[in-house]
Amino acid sequence: MIVRNLKSTSGNIAFYALACVPFVVTLSVLAVDVSHWSALREHAQSEAERIAMQAVQALPDQAKAQGLIQAALARQNILTIDPTQTLITQSSVQVGLEGKLNSAFDFFVEPISGAKTFTAKKRALVQLVPTDYVLIIADGRTLRPEHGEDAWGNSGEWPASGYWNCATHTPVVDARWSTQSCYNPAFTPLKLAALSLVDVYGAIALNRVGAMFTPGTESGVNTKSLRFIRGEITLEEERYFPGQIGGFINPDLATAEAHFDPYRTEGGLGDEACVFFADSRWDLRYQIPATFDVFGFQHAQANCQDVIEFPQCHLPFDGLSSCYLQNTLRLREAIYWHAAKLPIAAQNFTAEPEIISAIERAVIDLVDTATNELLQEEIKFRGNVGYKNARKIILLTDRALIPDPGSLTRALKAVRDSNSELYIVAFDHPFLTPQESSELNQALGQISTEAQALMLDPQARPFVQIFQTSSSADLEQNVIPRLIALGREVAIRS
Repeated sequence: MIVRNLKSTSGNIAFYALACVPFVVTLSVLAVDVSHWSALREHAQSEAERIAMQAVQALPDQAKAQGLIQAALARQNILTIDPTQTLITQSSVQVGLEGKLNSAFDFFVEPISGAKTFTAKKRALVQLVPTDYVLIIADGRTLRPEHGEDAWGNSGEWPASGYWNCATHTPVVDARWSTQSCYNPAFTPLKLAALSLVDVYGAIALNRVGAMFTPGTESGVNTKSLRFIRGEITLEEERYFPGQIGGFINPDLATAEAHFDPYRTEGGLGDEACVFFADSRWDLRYQIPATFDVFGFQHAQANCQDVIEFPQCHLPFDGLSSCYLQNTLRLREAIYWHAAKLPIAAQNFTAEPEIISAIERAVIDLVDTATNELLQEEIKFRGNVGYKNARKIILLTDRALIPDPGSLTRALKAVRDSNSELYIVAFDHPFLTPQESSELNQALGQISTEAQALMLDPQARPFVQIFQTSSSADLEQNVIPRLIALGREVAIRS
């Protein structure tokens, strides 16, 4: 009896097993295909993020970013671009990718699913983190020939401005020496480096850029601010410009981007003279370099387009258009049309950069409290990453005198505690004396040691980084590109 029941049961099991075979096979086939499809989706996501991360580094050059995307896709044999999900702006890159996967058992799957292929679509959005930059540019005595010193550099590379061929008055010393109050092989590379940074940083609509010179003025303030980021500060003008939100550079507004409060010394040499020396009507040697079109610097037309009102061999001062300075002046022009300082014994003015004071004022500019309305306006303008803005201070100098260790510690703590980063570009140019070069190296070592001691997390990225060079070519070709790359932070929003 028992044996008969077992035989009956075994027959049922065999029947059920045979009946389940198609379902088991189907599930097995689908499991293989789903596993492959899942792997394709993960691959598409990682590739979209990688390509977007690579392309965003080219911004604000949108054409170059597009080229990087196309080059990356040319090396793909599985994924293709999804044009409906790919978008490039001045501050972000979104890449959409899709891939098709043929079923491992298409002859079996097609009757079940109605398709032989599976499609995976993924996208990645990488955005440049909005950043506030304050540039500090040295303009002290070691960035121009002193009285009694010959003009610097080769006369063929650094000639007198063509302005002196027209001028009817006599130069202070000689035409080359007078020209080098503004343009020479030490000061010009620093100013051109600053222009490169302004061009790149300012072309990103979500960034804010401020700038100051040090010592900047002989008034004892130790800095001269060309453009503030936000708020107000004691003894200074408002930091906002009419029609602009909290220090953002807007090329569509016909308004000045910077203050121009000209410095002037003997014989009228100074900032206004720099404008005359660089005017293309005399020659093109010292004309301000143009920005690249890709940066979008097609500014709105102002009421006045000529900065010099009296170009016919006028004295190099009191000849600039107030209309231009108030409505058209660009930040890059205010930096380039600037003279280095000379000591004034009667005023006890040493014309040395006050880097500690400048760093502290830069921190104040970065963290100065604004009204809630302005903060909300900034976040609205910058989008949902607006509250995470990065803060960068860039110091371009050939001198780094430190009054005392306590002041250095105080300034570096201010940088650290404000969640800012300080990049120091030290230009050890050949016109420094051996003692001045030694002082620069000693100061940089002191700054590096103190910054390392103040690191709260030794594994974190240093909040102070130093780039030292003695070559203007190295400054242009290596240091500034590295600084631009380090000055960018990205956020992935897949």
